[in-house]
Amino acid sequence: MSHPAQVALIASGELSRTWFANLAKAQRSSDWLSLVYAPTLRLASRVSNTLRAGTPTCSLEKTLACPVIFVRVPEPDLPKLLARMEKVAVSWKGKVLVLCDSAGDSSTLKGFEVRGVHAAT
Repeated sequence: MSHPAQVALIASGELSRTWFANLAKAQRSSDWLSLVYAPTLRLASRVSNTLRAGTPTCSLEKTLACPVIFVRVPEPDLPKLLARMEKVAVSWKGKVLVLCDSAGDSSTLKGFEVRGVHAAT
């Protein structure tokens, strides 16, 4: 019996030397991370293998269905990704959205907060 996805990571760019990678290494089990999204399945698979956790996917809709979503992408890619995320038909109320390794603050996620998201950076 599979459990519903709880924690997702949206990732691209260098990940191996980030705090998120350190967090992944500290976990005793691989089931703490449900989904790993990247623009291509190959990249999602690479990230998942690096973290030794999560199921790779290139479905943004499936990823955004998770109640907790970490976002770790290069700064230049962030505005385009956030705009794409805002267009996905998903219930945002009560979700947790965390920007990792970003120069932006939680005001970067203001568009999501008005929809009921708990934002963090």
